[in-house]
Amino acid sequence: MSSIDCGEVFIRTNTSEGNIGILFELDLVYKRTSADKISEFSCGWTHLPIFNEDGTPIANKNYDLAVSGGTPYEKGVEVDPSISRRASSNPLRSLMSKNKQPRLVFKLAVPTKEQKDQLDTLPDILVGSLCYLPSMSYYRQLTADAMLRDRLNMQSTELIHSPFLVTFPAITEQPDLMDVLRSAWAERLKVSKRADKRDAEHMKEIFRQVFLESVYSLHHLAGLPPYKFGDSEVEQTRLTEISQVTKLNKSSKTVLASLLSTDVSHKPFDVSELSFDVLGPFCISK
Repeated sequence: MSSIDCGEVFIRTNTSEGNIGILFELDLVYKRTSADKISEFSCGWTHLPIFNEDGTPIANKNYDLAVSGGTPYEKGVEVDPSISRRASSNPLRSLMSKNKQPRLVFKLAVPTKEQKDQLDTLPDILVGSLCYLPSMSYYRQLTADAMLRDRLNMQSTELIHSPFLVTFPAITEQPDLMDVLRSAWAERLKVSKRADKRDAEHMKEIFRQVFLESVYSLHHLAGLPPYKFGDSEVEQTRLTEISQVTKLNKSSKTVLASLLSTDVSHKPFDVSELSFDVLGPFCISK
């Protein structure tokens, strides 16, 4: 399943404030052909508090919530007011008309033991796609190793030589490249020995190698346009470019096939590709 089609998300929070919850917004992306501009509009929203009135977490079960119109700051706005206006004085028809209002059905579940271990490596507050969880966990572990274990001075903010740490955050913003990474990682896991899988240090290094061999060079392709969610033309252009290079690498069983090919062009090299900045653009600044 592709990243875009994955409907499972994880939610991690360390706060116990009773007024927080999960806000769902249903959006529709469209393209104005006259202006050649992609826009989006909201089709409704709903909110689920994650704590009960007594302060206990809500139950893990299926939820069926009514979708509201307007904005989260407005109360009592229907998505389609015409449905209520058409309702007659007949109680049965009024009930049937009310049930025609859109609703959102989803399931809240407890993470598995493996998923919980991975979630424990992530920031205290984070929402993301569940299919990204293993990759994000490895990134956090490798980042911690580079900043805390492998440095003589943990207070230093000097640049760290690591193309993996520099590039991974940018890859997470490109679902098609994340699909390539997930596929390559799944293939590597299939041929990994059971003893190797129990070695956490070994698996972290293998993940770093898979990343550099599968998506690092793709990210720097000269013919790869910036990712634009909802733009089918851009997505198709990227898919064609990524597929051609990926097939070339697989047929030759090495990423050097595309790096040394005269048919594949890459962006000019910049030293910033190798220099991880602790205070870089993906850090949280206060």
